[in-house]
Formats: sequence, structure tokens, C-alpha cells
Amino acid sequence: MENQNPSLRIGLLDNSYHSLKRGYEIWSLWKKTDDAWLLKESIIWIHHGIELSLKQLLAQTNAFLVFENVDLAIENLGKLRKKEGMENADVMDLFDNSDRVKSVGFQSLIERVAVALSIPELAKNAPLRQRIDELTKYRNKIIHFSIELDIAAVSSLLSEILDPLLLMLEREVKDDKFIQNRIPEIRELAQPVKKFSDQFRQEIIADAIKATENAFASTEHRGAGIVWQTLGTGLGKTLLDYLVQVRKLSKVIDNHIVIVSDRVELATQIYNLLSSALFEDEIAYQVNFPRSEYELTEALESQSPKIIVSTIQRLTKYSFESNKEILLVGYDWHGFSNLLPDMFPNAIYILFTTVPPKPDSLSWLFFGDLIGKYDLSQAITDGVALPIKIEYRKIIASTDSVTLVQDEINDELAISFGTRLFTPDYITKLSEDIVHHFTAHQKTFRGKGIVLVPNIATGAAFSEVIARIQHHEEFTEATAISSMTHPAYREELIEKFKNQDDPFCLLIATGSFPLHFNNPLIHVVYVTSQISLQLRHQLAGLISRPQRDKKEAVIVDYVGHDWSRDVLY
Repeated sequence: MENQNPSLRIGLLDNSYHSLKRGYEIWSLWKKTDDAWLLKESIIWIHHGIELSLKQLLAQTNAFLVFENVDLAIENLGKLRKKEGMENADVMDLFDNSDRVKSVGFQSLIERVAVALSIPELAKNAPLRQRIDELTKYRNKIIHFSIELDIAAVSSLLSEILDPLLLMLEREVKDDKFIQNRIPEIRELAQPVKKFSDQFRQEIIADAIKATENAFASTEHRGAGIVWQTLGTGLGKTLLDYLVQVRKLSKVIDNHIVIVSDRVELATQIYNLLSSALFEDEIAYQVNFPRSEYELTEALESQSPKIIVSTIQRLTKYSFESNKEILLVGYDWHGFSNLLPDMFPNAIYILFTTVPPKPDSLSWLFFGDLIGKYDLSQAITDGVALPIKIEYRKIIASTDSVTLVQDEINDELAISFGTRLFTPDYITKLSEDIVHHFTAHQKTFRGKGIVLVPNIATGAAFSEVIARIQHHEEFTEATAISSMTHPAYREELIEKFKNQDDPFCLLIATGSFPLHFNNPLIHVVYVTSQISLQLRHQLAGLISRPQRDKKEAVIVDYVGHDWSRDVLY
């Protein structure tokens, strides 16, 4: 460092500057090398820089505030100054001369800074505070546990923290050199992060805003269009940025925005995201998540503009009609209800989805043409997702009277999943093939695998057979799971499945269950029955999530879906 002044203020600032600078340097190196392990280091360095900068804010006000126990620190400084040669001891000399004092932990630190210094950006529920808290969770898991890194989400998080953090430090830090020299250097180093997270998103948002304007101006077409981003590339962030901009349009500013999903957990996720991070400018909206028909009706009839989050199931359950010119936003739902046009006859519709509807489907006709696209092939090219390898395998198994080769099974039999297909002999041979294949792949990356089965009974049968295969040392535990599994036990299994060191490594699931997963440790999926296009897109996005030492993702298909044409493009 250029300044070797040992004072508390300069020492903390130099240390903070170095950690923030190093964090963004490592991020840039990760982008060049695709070494996902570097992303972990970037999180640790940047979080450390934030921690030191917050301690600086306390120290420049009162140095004793950086200690966990202020009274104990004062007491020990008094004792230290009574020792020979330590008459002029400084507060920070306590760290070298007393083992009884500790610096304040991060959670107490950020709360202490927010309250003692009255910094609004760090108050609970403030956008910057929430983002730092999220980064803290990543950091704590990295230090103490295993960690899943959503690359697009982490990159967006680092980008979103940067500007408000530096603006706050520019205002609060009492050091001209740090403000004039250090902060601009950190901003410059962080530009690759912002470019990565914003480049494709801003183009999509601009097209979506234009399409929305055109739809409001049209007297014929109510559908603004479809925004499609593959799983793991920040669709929620795109929706958030779109809403920030679209609610300023003249046709939207005084009207409601209704956001609809087909899963409660997605609707809850969006509600929490919007409640905490949307309203940072002068336009105030209220975010509602109606739990009853009365609450929904009251929100829709309100004269003040609201953002209303719900599910398609809840909307179609109630009998109502809103003639207001609202903006209805579909969020990652893949069905269609003919009741929507009757419930919202004057609405403008737009869809944000991780799986594009078929061009001839009702959803496509309802929402309109594709207006923004970031597909899996682009994500792979940009390093956001890993390459996917498709393997087609055949199993020959005897039925009651016929020997079938999987590729020769007729469509009716493949769709019905009758007992002639999943006989005990077939399940045994298929289980042996899966275990052999999975064990071989565990040697290159100790990850997790999913076996997709057609129904719960078949899953239980697979689980029993695989449990008997114990002669593979690397292969230790497999379990069947479905939407019928007891919720407490299901959550316990999911947590075990997220832990790379846990022996539970192969999950047997019915087709719809993996839609709830977000686990980059999954590197192999075995498809034993016909699955929908929606699920194929979800699986491809799921297993392509980057993780340290994970070089590629593998889909093993025993049925013969056309992944290249339908999903990988």
C-alpha cells in the first residue's frame, strides 16, 4: 500500500480498499478462466472489504464501537495503559495485548452502524442492507458449510451492491484520498461484473418496454409478447428491472400490475423480491399478495395503483371481472386458462418464462410473439451455463411374452407406462445400468444424480432395487421422492441432497418434482419415461448450472427425446 501510516483510520481504509479491489479482480479472472472456484474467493474478498469499510465508519466516530463488548474494551485499555511502556497505548493496541477483547461480529456490526450512525441504506429492509445480508449468507456458507453458487444471481448481486455501497462510503468516509482515488479504482475494476450481468438483460428489457407500449397503443392486439430466459440466468432480476421501468409509462403509472404464476413458491418468491427491492424511486406502489377472494377484489377495486401477485389457480377459483386497463404479467407459468380474457378483458399481457410455449399453443397466441430471448446455447457460449452431453442408451428386458428394445416401444405403450414396460426384469436391468453409469461419472465429479420415473410406484421399485446394489464403493445411497412424500421428510432429503459430502447422491423422482430444485451439484439426469417439453427445458437449465470441478452435464435418455431440436438449439 502506498500509505503506511499505522493509524486506525488509514489502516482500515487501506485494508478495505485492498479487499474490495481484490474481490473484483478475482471475479474478472474467473470470467476469463471459467474456474468457478474463483467466484467463491471473490465473495469472501468483497464481503471482507464491506466489513472493514463498516468498521471504518464506526472507528472514525468512536474506536471503541468496533469491539464486541465496549465496556470490556474500555476496562482493558485502562489496565493496559498502567503497564510500563504502554502509557500511550491506542485502542487498537488491545488486539495485540489482550486476549479478552474481540471485534464485533458482522451482524452486530451492520446493525450498530445502521443505528448508531443513522445510515438509511443499512436499515433493515433497505435495498442495500438486504443485498449485503444475502451476500453474508453466501459468505457464511462458504466458510462453514457447502455452497451452491448461482452464477447469474451472484454476479447480479455483486453488481447491485457496488454502486449504492460506494455512494454511501463517498458520503460517510472522512478521507479525501479514499474518496478521490480508491473508490474510482474499485468502480473501474468492477465494470466487468456490471457488463456481464446487465448486457443481455438491458437489451431484453428495452424490447419488452417497447412491446408493452405498442400493445397499449393497439386496438387489436392485447398481447405484448414473451420474454424467454433459460433457467439460472436471472429471470426474476429481469422482471424486476422491467417493472421498475414499465410502471413509469403513462398507461401504467395510474393502473394496477397483476403478476401471475402457476406455483405458489414462485409467486411467493416474486412477492418477496418486489416487496424488498422494487421501490427505490419517487413512484410509490403497494405490493399485495391476496390470500382470499375478498382481499383480491379489494386490491383490484382500489383507486391507488398496486402490484398484485397471485397464482393462476387462485385467480380462476374466484368469480370476478376487472374492466380496468391493467398490465398482467405471467411469470414462468406454462399452462393457459380460457378464463383470463373474461376476468381481465382490457388488460395487456406479457409473459416472462424459462420455458418458451410452443408457437401454436394458446399461451403463444394469448401473449404474442417472442420479444426477448436468452436461451441455453447463448448461456453456454457466455459461460453462464455448462455444455450438456446427451447419451441415448438401450435396455433389453423381457415382459410377459415379448422382449422389447426401448427404441421399438410404440407410442401408446410409452405414454401409458403400463406394466409391460416397467416389469421387475426391466427395472432391475435399468437400475444396474444407471448405477454403473453414475458410479463411473462420480470419479470425475462427486455430484448428484436424478432418476426420472413415471409414477410413485415405479419410483419405489427402483429405490428398492438400487438399494440392493452395494458392491460399488463410490455409490452409497439412493432414495425415492415425490410430491406425496411427507413435507418434513422431503425437506430433510432435499437438504441432504444439496450437501456434496452427504452420501445421499442419487434421487429417484416423479417427473414434476425436479421443477422445485435449484442445485448445481446435479450433473447427471436419467430419463426413463416420456417427459414434457417444459420439463426438458427445466432439466437442461438445472444440470447446466456451473459448480467447481464440474466440466459438463449429462442427460441419459432411455426413451429417445429429441433434445437437440427441442431444447439445446
